[in-house]
Amino acid sequence: MKGSIVLTMPPQRVAAADPALTPALLDLLTELDARFGKHAQRLMEERRKRRARIASGEVDRLEDTQHVRQNHWTVDPVPANWMERRVEVLGPVDRRSIIEGLNAGAKAYVADLHDLATVQSGSSMRAHRAIGRAAKGRLSCIVPEEGRIRLHGTARTRLAVALRPLGCTEAMVRHGGRPVQAGLFDAALLAFHHGQALLDRQRGIQVYLHDVQGHLEARWWNDLFSSLEESCGFERGTIRATVFVDNVIGALEAEEILFELAPHSAGLALDNAAYVADHIALFTGRDHGVFPDRERFGMDCGLLEALARMLIGVCHRRGAHALGTPGHGLPHTGQGRPKAALLEMLKDKEHEAALGMDGTLMAHPGLVNAAMEEFNKHMGSSHQFSVQRREAVAMHDLLVRPEGDISVDGLVRAVRTGLLGLSAMETGASRIELDGRTHDRSSVRLAISLLWHWCVADKGRITASGLDIHDDLVGFLVKKEVEKLYVRPGAPARSVLQLAGERLCGLVLGPEPPVLG
Repeated sequence: MKGSIVLTMPPQRVAAADPALTPALLDLLTELDARFGKHAQRLMEERRKRRARIASGEVDRLEDTQHVRQNHWTVDPVPANWMERRVEVLGPVDRRSIIEGLNAGAKAYVADLHDLATVQSGSSMRAHRAIGRAAKGRLSCIVPEEGRIRLHGTARTRLAVALRPLGCTEAMVRHGGRPVQAGLFDAALLAFHHGQALLDRQRGIQVYLHDVQGHLEARWWNDLFSSLEESCGFERGTIRATVFVDNVIGALEAEEILFELAPHSAGLALDNAAYVADHIALFTGRDHGVFPDRERFGMDCGLLEALARMLIGVCHRRGAHALGTPGHGLPHTGQGRPKAALLEMLKDKEHEAALGMDGTLMAHPGLVNAAMEEFNKHMGSSHQFSVQRREAVAMHDLLVRPEGDISVDGLVRAVRTGLLGLSAMETGASRIELDGRTHDRSSVRLAISLLWHWCVADKGRITASGLDIHDDLVGFLVKKEVEKLYVRPGAPARSVLQLAGERLCGLVLGPEPPVLG
């Protein structure tokens, strides 16, 4: 199989990537892609058909998998040192972010390869090199204001990696004339080069999966993990995956996803922003109701609380962890009153703990202790598996939209978030900060989806004035906010913001739900 994989990197980048892209790894990638690559393409086609059926009104749990939901089974237990997951940090894959995340005192740092930045040719290799050095405890970097920073020798925080999802490809590596599936590439590099170090350090390889739309996609991941374990000489279950419930199909098939991943499952985690964006993509039309401002719906709103209750019930019934949605507030600076976004986020964390979540995710390492305090109020042990939520959650509960106002401020914030998010993707930034929040890919996607949703739906109008949110209004606001953002300290270049504005208008004012690249 040697020579079947083709590298498409520019010559100047090949030398930098060569240490990892060894002949043995390329052989493994060739073998894995031959087995799983075309299957992934078929799954994506089946996904499109299933989504079309759901969008047309066929929303229900599958009859073919009823036995999975009715029978008694549990996932394989995780290693003992993984049982407590009270607070985990989800963040970028650059050296500084990984170091600060692993030093923050959380139970795990999740290096997210599918974060805001678009992965350019060769940048995925830089990310994997940083992950590899962190796995071996040898990661350091120079920070202008602090000098050299490195991992604390006593840190016990686990390192996890969020792999790129099924729909993404790695343009740098091609096989059979097509790009290799990005998640397959990530998983192979992680297991082949860093798996043993992670096994020695934390008794296993911990990953997160984005955008798993149904049990057949979960089965694809499970089979990939089994094949990697066999190739690398690891025991079954060395790789453990936490799946984000970030789409409607994933919510409908949460139990089946756990079942398919049973030997490799580490539980389920909410991603409320991505779930609402997917809900908008599936169910927005002229005659549909509208979502209010993003700030108007938190964990206590009907749709998201129903989703959380269902998730806890499913996970605890099957012996798996249930984790809360990523918290995107920024720490209090110590001056003045705390930002509303921070107070809202801490309220959500307390609500998650009271419902019975086993932990939560935070987007800023500076808020680990604050989130830990909220969970300490309700968790007397390392998890809350004893909380067995048995209330029935109907399909209607997972789909009904929350009521609330659409404000001018909410509209403008969505425009700003979209502009800065798309600018960050263009320049390679990992996160943005705006109005007391950090914003990752899911948060930016939600902002852009809300703008499109308000333009498309008949009821998309400012509540106080009755002003319709239409194409001309959004176009005007985009141009206005480009000029306002440009003069802010640390803002992207005017040309970058202008390109982001053009792209934002293309996404928001088009007939189809917006899709981020």
